[in-house]
Amino acid sequence: MKKVFWYIVNLIISAALLFFIFVHESVLGIYISLGASLAITPFQLRAYKDGRKG
Repeated sequence: MKKVFWYIVNLIISAALLFFIFVHESVLGIYISLGASLAITPFQLRAYKDGRKG
């Protein structure tokens, strides 16, 4: 159940990042999106490990 929850969260985050890239269509928007995705990655890894354990 937890794994499904994190999968949905990741999908929403990815969609939001794509949305920001398309809306801004600027270098700044792309850098912000990349920075946000890099910041989120450790959480995804931890959630993946938690999902495998539980």
